[in-house]
Amino acid sequence: MQKTQKTMSNAIDNLTPEVSNTKPFCCLICKITLHTRAALQHHLLSVEHNQLLKSNKMKPYITGQLSGVFVTGISSSCRTDHLLSYFSRFGNIVWICRKNYLLVEYAEQTSVDKILRLTQHFVNGEKLFVKKRESTPQDTAPIAQQSMQSVTFMERLKTAADISEQIAELIAHVQGSESYTFTPQHGVICRDIYEAIQYSYPRCRIHPFGSSITGLHFWTSDVDVYISGIRRGNADEKKLLFILKSILNRSDRFTSLFVIGHAKIPILKCLHVPTNTSCDINVRNMLGVCNSHLIKYYQDIDSKIQEMMIIIKYWAKIHKLTGANVLFTNYSLCMMIIFFLQGKPYLLPSVENLQKDPGVANIQDGWNGGFTKVAVISTHLHNSSLLDLFADFFSFYADFDYGTYVICPYLGRPFKKTDFMEPDSLPDAFKIYKNVVKNKDIMPLKLESGICIQDPFEQTRNVTAVVSLKLLQNFVNLCRYGKQIVEQEKQFLFKLFYSDPPNFERQAVVQNDVIKFSIQMSPHFNYLSKQVDKDIADKTAATKDLWFNSVKDFMITVLTIFLRFSVEEINQSGGKVRKLNHPSDASNDVQLAHLRCSAKLAYWQNRKNSPNKNEAKSLIDREKAITAEMDSLFKDITPLVNIIEFDLFLEKRIDPAQVLFNFVKIHSYKKTFKAFGQFISVRFDSLFETYERELNSFS
Repeated sequence: MQKTQKTMSNAIDNLTPEVSNTKPFCCLICKITLHTRAALQHHLLSVEHNQLLKSNKMKPYITGQLSGVFVTGISSSCRTDHLLSYFSRFGNIVWICRKNYLLVEYAEQTSVDKILRLTQHFVNGEKLFVKKRESTPQDTAPIAQQSMQSVTFMERLKTAADISEQIAELIAHVQGSESYTFTPQHGVICRDIYEAIQYSYPRCRIHPFGSSITGLHFWTSDVDVYISGIRRGNADEKKLLFILKSILNRSDRFTSLFVIGHAKIPILKCLHVPTNTSCDINVRNMLGVCNSHLIKYYQDIDSKIQEMMIIIKYWAKIHKLTGANVLFTNYSLCMMIIFFLQGKPYLLPSVENLQKDPGVANIQDGWNGGFTKVAVISTHLHNSSLLDLFADFFSFYADFDYGTYVICPYLGRPFKKTDFMEPDSLPDAFKIYKNVVKNKDIMPLKLESGICIQDPFEQTRNVTAVVSLKLLQNFVNLCRYGKQIVEQEKQFLFKLFYSDPPNFERQAVVQNDVIKFSIQMSPHFNYLSKQVDKDIADKTAATKDLWFNSVKDFMITVLTIFLRFSVEEINQSGGKVRKLNHPSDASNDVQLAHLRCSAKLAYWQNRKNSPNKNEAKSLIDREKAITAEMDSLFKDITPLVNIIEFDLFLEKRIDPAQVLFNFVKIHSYKKTFKAFGQFISVRFDSLFETYERELNSFS
């Protein structure tokens, strides 16, 4: 123990100066485990960490008695070590944070005074702008201070008497303990933007939107701004943003300006110096503003809705469901909450009903972003507690059939994906959608993602188009766990945020005589649409039937073609129908398939992922090539008896669409059945997903 403390003490001694491109840290253990949430939390609550926080070395971090400077004008090519070398001349650096700006903290106030006495600062020939660092809610605090706040927040959540007290602690943690509101902040930013560009664009108007309007902001939130009155017709957005960049660059109130032109909606990013707040500016249309006002409208129906959105936002952030690239957005989660409340028993109005009055239309690029703020009295909503809402929310999305339905806040009910495959068959409610898809060069709603949430205004937009099946499964698993803990009111938020849920991944039950697992219908079933008769009324039911047959056929392919099993189909009365040499030999009109399978050689053991000569293009060709290579390995082996024999039952489930596999052992050599079960339960799902993707690309 003494040796460990000495090592940690030496690590502390070596922390000055220290450079971190992300978050700084308070000790060696924090640095090592910062990327692991559970390990970091365990360390933050440990005796060793508390002893470090009490040491003199860590005192400046805890008390906040640090002096620093705020540096802007840094190009992306400027290296952090060069910046460190320059600013270390003025004194003992205890912390440096590098983003699109620079924060440098010194142990002594005299170091800051030395810097500020100089009128100019240059690094590698580039002029830097340096000012005294002022404390604002947006500041990135040293990690020790953040850690103390996080530990305090966790402890308060654990001891809070009820859900109301837990919510108060959460809001204080993410937004501020005082009556801090974002309105003055975004108001100042909008004023400064207007003053900077009004002479160039006298008709411009500045419209904030996003979390600054909905009240869902955190201290780290950016301000989103739309500027109207500067784009005419189909003017090039990217070009306009570069003009704005040039104008704002002449103002001393904005720095670190750069245009992201390749985004779906091009934006100009900048830093507002007086408030130290990042800002995203676009000139596309008002739909983002309309979306924010729509969320605010639903929040105003009942205060519990805004509380629910803040909790879900923090929950998703903690569990890494939200963020850039292929994750959920906070906006998509708000749409999921609204959609859930539009159904029974809460029955909040659909966006379609809010747009009944043609006088409120607000047409933006062909889409209607206007709506009437209808007065709503939802007795069930008002009489339900927040815990009741969460219990229903988690149940709703834990069991939702994502493969079959579109989440459609516009209609306020699930809508079948198969209906969107034929836009002309959509109801009159989708008149604008049909006209846009038919008359404009715009792709229809993307249905192939793990989850499809249709934007209520821009209806060709799937707001979760990049969410993967794996991430969706993580979301569903967390919802299942939420269902389990929602009744534990006293520590509900603490467990929701900080306890790791059980592993709900689809796992096979591999016992001595039984293997069980299931697969759920994925969104990659478009290849089946051409097989559905146009005269069939219920195309979704017909598609589910075809999908079940596709799963069954592929399982027979895996067993007979890939793994060299002998497979016989058994009829309902127990008699054998015929030996199957190909999937097309099987009956395709049953809800329950029964196959008897046997094999003399273990083609699943040590099976490669790809053949030696990877020239085959399709999955089936690749797997056939692997099997052919294994044939050559087994050519001198002539087994006389089966090493494995089992009955396979495939059961079709409708809502949600899935297939249950039940392997029942008849005979097996030693542990052969268990080894086969582990192989088929792990590999089949991924093989079938690849197979469906290929069929979609070929169709």
